[in-house]
Amino acid sequence: MASLDRHPGFSLVAIAATAGPGDYREIYVHAKVALVDDAWATIGSTNTADRSFQRDTELNASIWHGDVVRRLRRELFHEHLGCDTGALDDVSALRRFHEQARDNAWRRLAGEPLEGLAYRLDVALYGLGPPARFT
Repeated sequence: MASLDRHPGFSLVAIAATAGPGDYREIYVHAKVALVDDAWATIGSTNTADRSFQRDTELNASIWHGDVVRRLRRELFHEHLGCDTGALDDVSALRRFHEQARDNAWRRLAGEPLEGLAYRLDVALYGLGPPARFT
């Protein structure tokens, strides 16, 4: 993971809701979503592990329909960013997501309200305890 963080387009992002001034409530989501080029998407609960495919009752739906995938991206990004990315292409929308998550990490550290729900996590601290904060 640490090597991924060296890439300028990589972000490890979580979502949180403001619970009061300077206080946040982490939002846990079990679903997995992948959006590719505003053309293909998958959404569901399946993990990439044998257990998900063989023993657990997990399922994903895959969508190969540009209009549906763009709408899913727009709605998901609207929920997580609090703004409409409908006028942006997929690359520009993802760049907006990356930038806002980074900016929200700084807002969170400063005790300021987040714009939307998404904020960047510090990869070096991820998985070490309470939410890994961006530094």
